[in-house]
Amino acid sequence: MTRAVTRRRIRTFPCRCRVFLPCALVIVVTAFASGRSKSAGAERWVDAQDARAWITPDIDVNRGNDVAKRVDAVISTAPRVPEVGVASPKARGTTDEDADDASGTERARGESGADDDELSIPSAWTAGEWSGVDSNACVSPGADDAERASEVVRGTKSAKLDALGRGADREGGTLVVHGGEINDRVRAAKATNARSVVVSVTSETERQVCEDAGVPSHLPTKRSSENSSGWLTARWVLSRGHVVVLASSEAKFALNPLLSIHDDGADVSGTIRGDGDTRARVVGMSDPEMGWSAYSQSMAIPLVRTTFLVLRPTRATVSLVEWISSASQDEFDGTDDALTDELLMPAHDARQRAGASFRLLNSECFGGRGTVVKVPDGATSWDGISAHQDAIIKATPEFKTAKDHVRRDEKCGIAKQAERVGPKPRPLRFIADPDGMYPVGCDELSELCQVVKKVAKNREILAAVSNKNIFYMLGLYIDGLKRTNITNYVIVALDKETADWCKERDVPYYHRELKSITGSTDNHATSGLKFRILNEFISTGTSVLLSDVDIVWMQDPFASGTGGTNERMIYRDADVEGMTDGWDDLSSYGWAWNGMRRLVARNSGLFYVSATRETKVMMTRLAERMATEAKTWDQTAYNEEQVYLWGQSNHKVYSGTSQRVMNYVCFQNSKYMFRYMRYDEELYPLHRPASVHINYHPEKPDRMVSVIAQYWKGTAGAIDVWNWGEGRSDLDKCKKRPQDNGIEKSQLAQSILKRMENGIGHWGGVEGLKLRADGTLTTPWGEGKWGVHPSEQSVIYVDFINTPHLLTYVGDNEKQQMKFRSKRCSDGDEVDVRL
Repeated sequence: MTRAVTRRRIRTFPCRCRVFLPCALVIVVTAFASGRSKSAGAERWVDAQDARAWITPDIDVNRGNDVAKRVDAVISTAPRVPEVGVASPKARGTTDEDADDASGTERARGESGADDDELSIPSAWTAGEWSGVDSNACVSPGADDAERASEVVRGTKSAKLDALGRGADREGGTLVVHGGEINDRVRAAKATNARSVVVSVTSETERQVCEDAGVPSHLPTKRSSENSSGWLTARWVLSRGHVVVLASSEAKFALNPLLSIHDDGADVSGTIRGDGDTRARVVGMSDPEMGWSAYSQSMAIPLVRTTFLVLRPTRATVSLVEWISSASQDEFDGTDDALTDELLMPAHDARQRAGASFRLLNSECFGGRGTVVKVPDGATSWDGISAHQDAIIKATPEFKTAKDHVRRDEKCGIAKQAERVGPKPRPLRFIADPDGMYPVGCDELSELCQVVKKVAKNREILAAVSNKNIFYMLGLYIDGLKRTNITNYVIVALDKETADWCKERDVPYYHRELKSITGSTDNHATSGLKFRILNEFISTGTSVLLSDVDIVWMQDPFASGTGGTNERMIYRDADVEGMTDGWDDLSSYGWAWNGMRRLVARNSGLFYVSATRETKVMMTRLAERMATEAKTWDQTAYNEEQVYLWGQSNHKVYSGTSQRVMNYVCFQNSKYMFRYMRYDEELYPLHRPASVHINYHPEKPDRMVSVIAQYWKGTAGAIDVWNWGEGRSDLDKCKKRPQDNGIEKSQLAQSILKRMENGIGHWGGVEGLKLRADGTLTTPWGEGKWGVHPSEQSVIYVDFINTPHLLTYVGDNEKQQMKFRSKRCSDGDEVDVRL
């Protein structure tokens, strides 16, 4: 049963005052309370009804309705007060009468939740005086102008938790100490020198140890034995609207960390293994057997430590922590690897991600050698054995995850809600109000608005960028679109010739002439222009599936599944949802490598961008880079902007995009199709992908013709003529050459020499071909050699400019010229030859 949801407008608190005092009051009310209470944008608050509508029983997180019930329980209809950090008691609506001492432990009164007794605060803890000095030297690195993508969630009021931090109002959160033996946790809690600190405990025995030591503790009412990692306590504190600093008992505290924690605009802040010596980066790979596309790229991502995290009470963080605290060991094993996957790796198939933003803490203050906290590494699934960067290429491929997805009745359709695993994704922040006017921004983009008004469906289009250099391939591309019945597409014409070509064929187009930084019009140069164009589409509120023209479409990705030709294939739960260059589960979705996480690059020739504020920031940044970095490949930049960390030294702008990778069995790259899928008896030839991108092979239009022949014209085995590397599958036979050229003994060769005595041959209509008795030849393009092919008496071989050809004799023409049909061995290209 679906719960009826009434949408409420999110409240914002703009500061446009002309008088200092009112502005100051607004800032105090809206900012997280901390030593440097600053946010890049006005905070947005959602009340409990809005929050409950966000996780409802019919859209399960993954562990049954009890998850939704727990979220319902932790988000109440508390008054709308700015209880998001550790604010002063009066600012939080708390008075001195809200707490009293009962039997040595404070029993707070007021509007506390039913489980407020889970928190124990010995009276001795709050009786003494507290003092501390704020630190402004620990400001997080990186740009401060990023806007928080996830709304702050209101929580159940806890008078006891409020009382815990009374008198220490400058502390930037509640510190939760976890891990190790109970005595280790008690020792660490005392060493923090913090007032607002809680030890996560797993039993009444451990709770009593804390009580005897005079240290606050939290014992969950349910599943207390699972609280050693502190995630249940973190969830409880977050649900009270407090910032959580989750710290391992192994951390070494030199100073009170809560005085150095500032609101840096992220949902989650933390440290990475290696600190400032480690960064997310591109890692090249070489697969020589692929030939032309031997070089490819992957992205290496540092591991986020589980041992020191700042968790802010936003929708994304609450969703993440709620799921982690509910997950089984198989779903979340508590390692740094697992946390990194949740924060930095993309969603895929049924595997969801919360979309929480992550920012690096100042590594001089918090890190392996931190002056405030020395943060240790957490556990890892890496076996400690270093692997070569190309090891993944030689590894046995694994296809189970992706194939399980297409084995379902829905095939390439998106996973049903009941099948999904992981935290609920944060809501997207669309440029245009989903219930408001569309398109928007038309004062500056009037021509584009006219195009999207005619073409877009549900505010979505499929767009391809093209120029006059590739009309043949563009024709093949549009043929696939029309056969698939995709109607909401538009060709972005980069020159007048392409615009005229589209107009003559009644193809929807948007004429937008742009020049690359180098002035070149080749494939890579024009590809880099796509980001500026995407930025314009997004500015109108239009979500775009960007597609290169070397793609054959076979299913409609926008279909709804109701009355459509196929099931819906785009999830629309992330800002960016893109195709991968990976060829199996590990390469596509991520694997452990040398103490980092790694995945093969996502392809910049096929990806869906929701028209959100985050994707606009990303596209603006990419357009700027393509306009100023002449040597940067657009795909490299596209991947860097998705994996570079907020605060990483070479990452100037943080977009905060949430990410998803498309299923590689459905949205195929040509390496997977020709090297793996067609040899998979379970999939080939019956499985029908949504699209095939001929990105790994140089024979783009020719392979497109074969794919169209097989999947649209029913020509069985049409794609089997191609090698999985470069060239055709019969390349070895075509390139076979005898030790003796066989000219003297061949009647066909002697006839050719006789004709050559009195004339010059023509190759594809171009004059200048001369064959000689010694096996040498001359062409308009260079010298070469020829001879009789050993397989057939009517076939000769002709090789020049390092390119082998086979010429088959087909008879004489009316001019008494010998006619041959030449086939180029590398790609099967055929031309007529006359001798």
